[in-house]
Amino acid sequence: MSEFVACTVQQQVKIYDIPLEYQADIFQFLQMAQAKQAKLVVLPALSPLMLVPPLASQTKIAQLRKKQDTRSGIAGLVGKLFSKSQEVSGEEQGGIHEEVVALLENHPGEIYDAYIDLFSAAALKYQMTIVAGSFYLRENEGVPSTHVSYVFGPNGMVLGRQEKIHLTGRERKFCQAGQVLQVIETPIGKLGILIEEDVLYPECSRILAYNGVDMLINLSACSGKPTFNQMRNAFLARIDENSLLGLQSCLVGNNLIEPEGDRLSGKAALLQPFQLSPYGDGVLYEVGSYNVEGFIAEPVSLEALREYWVQARDRVRQDMQMAVFSPLVDIYRRQRTLDQVYWNPDDSSHQNRPAGQNRVNSSTSGGLVSPFATDED
Repeated sequence: MSEFVACTVQQQVKIYDIPLEYQADIFQFLQMAQAKQAKLVVLPALSPLMLVPPLASQTKIAQLRKKQDTRSGIAGLVGKLFSKSQEVSGEEQGGIHEEVVALLENHPGEIYDAYIDLFSAAALKYQMTIVAGSFYLRENEGVPSTHVSYVFGPNGMVLGRQEKIHLTGRERKFCQAGQVLQVIETPIGKLGILIEEDVLYPECSRILAYNGVDMLINLSACSGKPTFNQMRNAFLARIDENSLLGLQSCLVGNNLIEPEGDRLSGKAALLQPFQLSPYGDGVLYEVGSYNVEGFIAEPVSLEALREYWVQARDRVRQDMQMAVFSPLVDIYRRQRTLDQVYWNPDDSSHQNRPAGQNRVNSSTSGGLVSPFATDED
């Protein structure tokens, strides 16, 4: 489908009494998107967090609702947010990850089934492709937890899933990182999903572009404006350097994930290469505020993008100087990060070296050998 209406959502964190209230909130967005004839709707990272508080006792829900606008209240209650009444220990053990682990270990099927059932029914009811908000899920007791987003087609079937590749320190304590970037085929085109920090790594988007995606989707839940601005600017670069359509969705409001952090901020947006955007900044449309609920539903054209690939003044997809990039092959083959190469530029066995024994080749300019040196050099 070369032309269609795309919708991206900016959703506010709320505390619900029952899961059906979260469903009603999702359906309200989809109903508005349907009125705009949207064929694709994108929901933000960690939006399904709001499925969880209804599993707690009514007393805890009342406490959360009463204190959700105060930092001290959230900090004292965040450890209880994921408690299942009388079944998961109510003791606070230092943060959200312990309670998430308890929930995923003791009740993995409940959240997973609620997630799949809700978004499958939503896609079928409104006859659209839905990129569901990412969340911590386990398909069954025999697999580890992942931070993952599922894509549902207009028939309610799962079209694909993307696991988050670059986990935060908190997430690494109870989640397994994704290992593969998926190209997900949908009725409106091929899409690739970048969950939160994955957008900060250019290689993620470039791999997806090489595998033929038409659009990149970033699901975000950013603590504070500076964090979101970093993610927005990174995503704009990913869109422009690969000449693709971009959809960015945002979770905003009370930060129930990291109570010591800032409020969740963002501006959901439709993005395109700079030269195709009306003001030359890559932004087609965006929500007007960092902290209000809203959505964007506007027509987009994949055909216009394909024409841009061959007719643009700066043809970044065609004019790549591949010979210059070839040294990266060796670096990536050895699976060395930028930091590892910087501190141990000529040491392929750095991972086995005890702390404090890093060595630097002082005969090279600035004390460092070329990060692109091969084993044969």
